[in-house]
Amino acid sequence: MSTRARLVAAAELESFSRAATRLSVSTPALVKQVSGFEAEYGVRVFERSHAGVRPAACWWRTRGPSCVSARTP
Repeated sequence: MSTRARLVAAAELESFSRAATRLSVSTPALVKQVSGFEAEYGVRVFERSHAGVRPAACWWRTRGPSCVSARTP
């Protein structure tokens, strides 16, 4: 399963646990992959709260690559 598919599912469902269920993976595995992606590229993909997750404006407005390439090393 691609990272992109996991990111899109979490964004559509606004929940890591519901996305994990849809994708037939564990919630901790999904969160670990998303967090690793964010750390690797130095960008926040989701805003997290007790109510769920919401796509971070910078990432989703630019569809990701522009936001990632704009980061400073």
